[in-house]
Amino acid sequence: MLIMIFFRISVCSLISTVTVQRIRYIIRNTIPWGGAQKSAFDLFPIRCIAVRPNRPEEDDGTIYEIFSRLNTGGLNLSAQEIRGCLYRSDFYKMLYALNSETCWRQLVGKKEEDDKFRDVEVLLRAFALLYAQEHYSGSMLRFLNRFSKEAQAFTQDKIEQSRQLFFDFVQVSAAIGKEAFLTRNGSFNAALFEAVFVAAAEKILSDGVENAGITKAAFEQLKDDKKFIEAVTHSTYNVEAVNARISLARDYLYGNKS
Repeated sequence: MLIMIFFRISVCSLISTVTVQRIRYIIRNTIPWGGAQKSAFDLFPIRCIAVRPNRPEEDDGTIYEIFSRLNTGGLNLSAQEIRGCLYRSDFYKMLYALNSETCWRQLVGKKEEDDKFRDVEVLLRAFALLYAQEHYSGSMLRFLNRFSKEAQAFTQDKIEQSRQLFFDFVQVSAAIGKEAFLTRNGSFNAALFEAVFVAAAEKILSDGVENAGITKAAFEQLKDDKKFIEAVTHSTYNVEAVNARISLARDYLYGNKS
């Protein structure tokens, strides 16, 4: 129990340059133990190793890989959990807040938030493809890491725009129903969601929320398209599949498809 708590706190704290004294204070005051145990802990050394890439400065791939490889025993962290430690930001705080919204929980089909933050990763993917689709080259992990780092520099206006876009999307997609992105067995289709989200968000940004409504008929036509079905069910991280499903969503929901 103590080791697990220390590992999780130390990883996040090391990345954010919080002092060892702060780590010790957190553990000392969050674990219920007796006086003798506290005294023993106060005298116990905490060894930390600072890892920093020399170059390029904008690439945190090495640090991510090191923490990923260190994370091989006990309760493994997901990619998004590691990302949450490496790239903490106000944008991420906004994602966590959206993840707890009732309207999002209904779309995902689960009342409880995922303890591995997979639902947060879906939101991150959607915004990353909205803002940086042209930079996607086939590795979703590297793409999301890079976008997360860039998001640390987002202004409050950009973050507020993103938050409002989410709620505008919920509004314009109301006609297709709360279970629109669930498969027959009740699982959430992230590829379907991100394609529709990107298409709708782009329309909202260009023409306003009042002109971005999604009709049930257009949505069903999109889901029935053979190329779209292929793009949301097979090799979904493939560059061609990502580009195809977003392009088809644009065409069916707001283009000239009939």
